[in-house]
Amino acid sequence: MGLAVAAVLAVVVAGCSSPAASPNPTGESSGAQTRGTVWVADEGAGSLSVVDAQGNELLATITGIPGPHNVQVAPDGSAVWAISGPRRVAVKIDTEDYEVA
Repeated sequence: MGLAVAAVLAVVVAGCSSPAASPNPTGESSGAQTRGTVWVADEGAGSLSVVDAQGNELLATITGIPGPHNVQVAPDGSAVWAISGPRRVAVKIDTEDYEVA
């Protein structure tokens, strides 16, 4: 009985572990434009970096937030929130001027 259960589990696991299909296996551009910004938390440096997603250009570095992590964007895109680990507070950053609110 135990061997039969192990065999069934092996088949189920093998069926679930097939590689996911690549959205564009040829590597060709789909024509979609990358837009917006990417927010990167650097816990060790106590900063957040804002990078232009299309040009891969650094737009701003926001300092003075000890141990930032768990970066979240407000639903309307007007603010970004980060948790300051040592302070145990949520920090709000305005996405227009990158100022801590």
